[in-house]
Amino acid sequence: AKSSGTFYAEEATGEDAIIKKSDATWKEGIKDRMTSGAFGNKKNTPKYLDYVIFGNMIVLCPIEISSSEIGASDPMENCRNMLSKLSID
Repeated sequence: AKSSGTFYAEEATGEDAIIKKSDATWKEGIKDRMTSGAFGNKKNTPKYLDYVIFGNMIVLCPIEISSSEIGASDPMENCRNMLSKLSID
């Protein structure tokens, strides 16, 4: 994950994430990496603001739109919550 995926994770995450297909190196699933703006704003914004390396996986950490979601405003908290539910044997 570290040697071959970090570049793509950096490109796909953050406030400055590349979410335009013509500009992206990693084109697969690009529509899933953006969200429509809140309150009817049609501007697409990055859905994943951070990432973590977990074993040999890169996990993209989303920011949730709904304030009713626990950790909604903190993508790292969203990743921590999700990864804490994984069972590793």
